[in-house]
Amino acid sequence: MNYRHAYHAGNFADVLKHAALVLCLRAYQQKPAPYCFIDTHAGAGQYNLASVEAQKTLEYQAGIGALATAGATLPAVLAPYWALVQAAQPAGWQPGQVLGCYEGSGLLAARLARGDDRTVLCELHPEDATTLAQQARRWRGVQVHMGDGYSHLIGALPVPGGRAVVLIDPPFEQPTEWDSLSQALTRSLRRAPHTTFLVWYPVKDEAPVAALLADLAALELGGGALELRLTLPPTAVKPRAHEASHRTPTLRQTGLLLINPPYSAWADLVALPQALSTVLGGAGTATWQVAAR
Repeated sequence: MNYRHAYHAGNFADVLKHAALVLCLRAYQQKPAPYCFIDTHAGAGQYNLASVEAQKTLEYQAGIGALATAGATLPAVLAPYWALVQAAQPAGWQPGQVLGCYEGSGLLAARLARGDDRTVLCELHPEDATTLAQQARRWRGVQVHMGDGYSHLIGALPVPGGRAVVLIDPPFEQPTEWDSLSQALTRSLRRAPHTTFLVWYPVKDEAPVAALLADLAALELGGGALELRLTLPPTAVKPRAHEASHRTPTLRQTGLLLINPPYSAWADLVALPQALSTVLGGAGTATWQVAAR
């Protein structure tokens, strides 16, 4: 449990997965029936972009910072997500100013939820779970569980009413993480085959990604699947004024697998990586890929 998301909050991987999550949740809201959102690795909830951790890596500059710079010129598909990011800023903040904070997936989902929708957030790290619980008190219908998100997920499915969206974005700090992810996802889909899953992963080695996709192919998913990828150029992170050199993120390619994505969001999800590539990347150009699985 050494991973702390404060060093990476708002980076390009966050932007891709959170923008996609917002599109999926808004699609679920096109029907009046409530849904349940489950986040297996929710983190601390909200992150200060001026903190020592965020300033040490500056990863947010090539992510949410780039969207803030683009502002009114953002592609339309990013508007719902960007509206939530702006709503989370401190009182007095105005568009065009430097962002003060960034909310993780759990709080973005809580901010978007309707009165009957449920938001279930899991976090294993005790300190982050405590902070998350404090942050979540601002919204009704939010439950925070300190413990293993995979175990809670399997026990929670299928949810009452059958309408669920699940985000799985583990830290991948354990050598067994890919196996744990595949096992939890396979068991969950067998219990609730129509659930929408968003599965995030770093792309550093194609072999574990291919193995995960092969495991899922054996399940014959009725709702289909999409894989979205974004790759940053090496020059994506700009140096701070007082530094002679800058730090390039160790992660340059991010992947997001969407299982049973809402049909009404399919076109926007397909368009999302290309839209982000026009905004992210700094002086270089971010590249993108979309594949049906």
